[in-house]
Amino acid sequence: MKNTCIILLLTIGLLLSTSNSYAQEDSEEIYRTVKDNPFNIPKLYIDISPFIYNMQWNQNLSFGVKANYFLNEKTVLRGQVELQYPKASFFTFMDWLYDIDYLYPLHNEMVADLGINIPINDAVRDEHYLRAVRTYSSQYGGNVYYSNSWTSDKLKHRRLCAIRVGGITYRSNFFLPENETLITTDGTEFITLGKSAYDSPGIVKYANIEYSMLNDGNNSKKYSDVNGRVRTISDFYGVYLGYASSDIVNRITFVKDYGTSGQTSYKTFYADILIGKTIIKPFDFYLPNANATVYGEEISSVLGEFVVNQDATNIKQNNFGFRLGWEYRVPLKSKFVEFERRNKIIEKPAYFTFYHEFGLYPGFGILNNLYYKMGMSMELNFF
Repeated sequence: MKNTCIILLLTIGLLLSTSNSYAQEDSEEIYRTVKDNPFNIPKLYIDISPFIYNMQWNQNLSFGVKANYFLNEKTVLRGQVELQYPKASFFTFMDWLYDIDYLYPLHNEMVADLGINIPINDAVRDEHYLRAVRTYSSQYGGNVYYSNSWTSDKLKHRRLCAIRVGGITYRSNFFLPENETLITTDGTEFITLGKSAYDSPGIVKYANIEYSMLNDGNNSKKYSDVNGRVRTISDFYGVYLGYASSDIVNRITFVKDYGTSGQTSYKTFYADILIGKTIIKPFDFYLPNANATVYGEEISSVLGEFVVNQDATNIKQNNFGFRLGWEYRVPLKSKFVEFERRNKIIEKPAYFTFYHEFGLYPGFGILNNLYYKMGMSMELNFF
């Protein structure tokens, strides 16, 4: 009887101990918010894009640098520069782009702009989301099964809306459109023929050549039979006005069995209207030979510069354009930590960001100036 009482007491004590251990485990902290502040973001973001894919009338690869600096908590100063890799450079590795000569630009293209975001609204809202807070495992028949425990939580979303204003310059390749005439300041006319400006040979009418005095057998030609297709560059200078909407989430949580993790994003959509003027740059071509007496000799072998008279040239210019874009970045402050610890913390020295942009650059023609570009960049953020 005495032994029976001892066994009973030990059993009760073991049950109480087990119950207490479960109570301690249930009361243990398994989910904790480390920070949830979409206003606590860096002042300076620098994006370095080693490859930007551009698709316009041509296809090319570019290198770019972007910077976003918060002058205060809401106002953002922005700037970017994109430079095309030359065709002969090491980075032009996609040979299929160059099977047709005109697919890759003859001259290097460039985009640069500087602007500011002027805030018009800045608000925070809470959104519910499900979060896995614990993982349970069980073993049956030699297999291990896992299941999650979920909880409903609130996540702060900051919506920052702003007016975008700034200046932009864009350098692109210029082709004289089909069935058009380009007139230079000395009166020389460059004329394209056929249906395609890319493969049209064109003709040239030198201003100081009397074609009727040249001996060609019948004196019927009033132009020089030479490839007069004009290929040069054009520079656009203008301003833009637009709208931007950013959604910022900056939350870090600690979850038992998972460790520290972040729900972080900085997504921005923007739309701009561009207005300005496009200037066709001077180009080199064969100078005329004023002493020629036979047809064909009026084209010298000496190259000279021809300056375009845009007032006399009747090529339709589109002074308006637009662009729509979306970009994604991480809003955390970076810390330069030891290499072996980088995979164990949320805040890292660099992140990958992504962006897309579609639009129409002002210039000569519509189809030639429609474009799409996409890129991935390595982003550093400071302060």
